[in-house]
Amino acid sequence: MIVRMTKATVLVVDANRERELARLKRLGVLHPHVEQRADERLEKVRSRLEQVQRALASLPAAANGAGPAGAPAADQAEATADRACELAERVGAAVERIRSHREALEKIDAEIARVAPWGDFDPALLETLGSRGIDVRLFTMPPRDFRRSGLEGAIVLERTRAAVRFAMVWVRGENPSGAAVEDVSAGSGVVVFRPPAESARAFQRKVDERRAEIERARNELESLADGRRLLEAAAELLERSIRDEQIRLGMDTAEPVAYLTGFLPSEEVDALKQAAADNGWGLLLSEPTDEDPVPTKIRTPRPVRIIRPIFNLLGVVPGYREQDISFLFL
Repeated sequence: MIVRMTKATVLVVDANRERELARLKRLGVLHPHVEQRADERLEKVRSRLEQVQRALASLPAAANGAGPAGAPAADQAEATADRACELAERVGAAVERIRSHREALEKIDAEIARVAPWGDFDPALLETLGSRGIDVRLFTMPPRDFRRSGLEGAIVLERTRAAVRFAMVWVRGENPSGAAVEDVSAGSGVVVFRPPAESARAFQRKVDERRAEIERARNELESLADGRRLLEAAAELLERSIRDEQIRLGMDTAEPVAYLTGFLPSEEVDALKQAAADNGWGLLLSEPTDEDPVPTKIRTPRPVRIIRPIFNLLGVVPGYREQDISFLFL
C-alpha cells in the first residue's frame, strides 16, 4: 500500500547549515525536495566522479575477481577520494597513450599501404640524385592513357590491368621526350607519386615501436586493475557527496535562517518533532498539496509480497495519488 506522507519544512541557523544537514541526514526520515542548482564546489565533486567513472570503464577486471569495497568511514572519505583520483589520473594517462599510439599507427599503416606498390626504396636516394642534377619522378596512369600518351623515356616499373607505374628522369632539366615535369604531371590520367618521408623499413620500425608502447600501456592498466575496488568505493562516496551538495544548495535562505522542504511518512513525524526539539530546529508541518512532488513509498503487506518480484521486474511504481493495484494480482 502507498504510505501517507506529510510535508515538512525544517528551519536552521544558516551559519550551522552543514552541521544541521548532517544531523538531519543521520535521522534518515526526510525525503528532501531539491531544486537543481550548482556551484564551484558541486562541479568539482562532479568532475572527480566523472574522472573516477572513466577510469572504471577503462580498467580491465581485477585478476582476483574481488567485488566492490565497502563504503569508507567518514574520516577516511576524503583520503579515499584523493587516492582514487590519483589512480584515475594514472589510468587516464595510460589510456591516452594507447589512443595516441593507435592514431599514429593508423597514419603509418596508411602510408605503408600507399607506398607498398612501389616496393622498398630509400627516398633519400632520390634526394641525393636530385642534388646532382638528376631529377627522378614517379607516376601512375591507367594503361589506356599510358598507351595513348606515347611518352618517350618512360621507365615502366610495373604494369597491371588497373595501372601502369613508371619513372621518368630529367638530367639538368632535360628528358628524351622533350616534355617538362609540369607537362607530364598535367597529362590525362596522370597521378604524381609523392615519395614518402622515410623508407618502408623505417616505417616498419616505427610500427614495432608503437606496438611495444601500446603493450606497455596495456600492462600498466593490468597492474592498476587491483585498484578497481578503491575506484568503486570512491564513486559511491562521490555520488553521495553530490547528493549532499545538492541538498545543501537546495536550502533556501532568509538571513540568518536556512530552510529545507521535503516529505516524510506521517508515522515518522513524531521522530522528526523530537529531533527538531533536541537540535533547536524550526519545524513546519502540513498536508501535501496537489502541486507538490510527493515521493511514493510502498509498504507491501505480507499477503502481497509474493508478487513483489513481478513489480520489480516491470518497474511499476504508482504515483503518490494513484491507486495501488497490488491486490488485483492476487
